[in-house]
Amino acid sequence: MGRCTYSLTVPGRVESLPQIMAFLADRAREWDLETGETYEIELVVEEACMNIIHHGYSEAIQGEIHLVCQLKGQEMTFILEDDAPPFDPSQVPEPDVEAPLEERTLGGLGIFFMRRIMDKVQFEQLKPRGNRLTLVKHRTFPASADPPV
Repeated sequence: MGRCTYSLTVPGRVESLPQIMAFLADRAREWDLETGETYEIELVVEEACMNIIHHGYSEAIQGEIHLVCQLKGQEMTFILEDDAPPFDPSQVPEPDVEAPLEERTLGGLGIFFMRRIMDKVQFEQLKPRGNRLTLVKHRTFPASADPPV
């Protein structure tokens, strides 16, 4: 299988989420992804977009979300770029997922899930402003099927 690349640019607003999810669903169908794989990718990309919208943009700072989806062999790559102020994931505390719900602090679960679900998560600050999040997932296949060559 060669390289398949698709891109989508939408306003960085909650109203854009259905368009982003439809775009991902189209890729999942085209790439013949398993249901569980599709769900994981949608969960992670939606969380990343919500972080951009809620933490990166505001009434004063508006911008776009640029999403690139690429399949090369068995590696799926999802790149999200924004025009928001620089984001440093090391400043987000690791959530205590073992603590009782009433004792947990808010925040950090999105990055936690990204790192648990994806095979690679890379944050970059762009110059003079903006951020790039690269998410990589290696395809899985049902036990009864051989991966395509």
